[in-house]
Amino acid sequence: LRALLAQCRVQPPLDAPMVAFRLAPRLNAAGRLADPALALDLLLESDEARARVLAQDLERLNGERQGLVAAAMAEATGAARKSLAAGERLVIVKSRNWPQGIVGLVAGKLCEQFRVPVVALSNNHDEAVHVASCRALPGFDVAAFIGHFRESFLKCGGHAAAGGFSIAAEGLA
Repeated sequence: LRALLAQCRVQPPLDAPMVAFRLAPRLNAAGRLADPALALDLLLESDEARARVLAQDLERLNGERQGLVAAAMAEATGAARKSLAAGERLVIVKSRNWPQGIVGLVAGKLCEQFRVPVVALSNNHDEAVHVASCRALPGFDVAAFIGHFRESFLKCGGHAAAGGFSIAAEGLA
């Protein structure tokens, strides 16, 4: 943890925003773009030199994640604007270029920006399967929405504000 704090240039005492916006994104980047065990390895590491290397790896992955999200948002924002201009009340965006680990971030940012429910899909890991993440504002139940199409999905789940599913490519219109 000391190595991660040093990498983030954060000094104790910690508060919730420091954890949420400085530490957590770096720990989460491992699972979004690589092996989540990397974050666990850092937290369990007792050798300070090795911990610094692991913290640097997480920093690199977090920077990569930020760049991928920025590129995806540039692509997705244009598609969202077209959808909304056509009168759609639900935005659906997809790309083969987006790692599956960032589709939830894309959906969340678009939902926040355009104030509508969003489904973001990627099939960059497997052309035969699209992985989706859904985000919505209060008043739109994502789990209920997904539940209406449960038979069409390979896997699905979620709660009122967020959810996700995987669907065979041939199941998309």
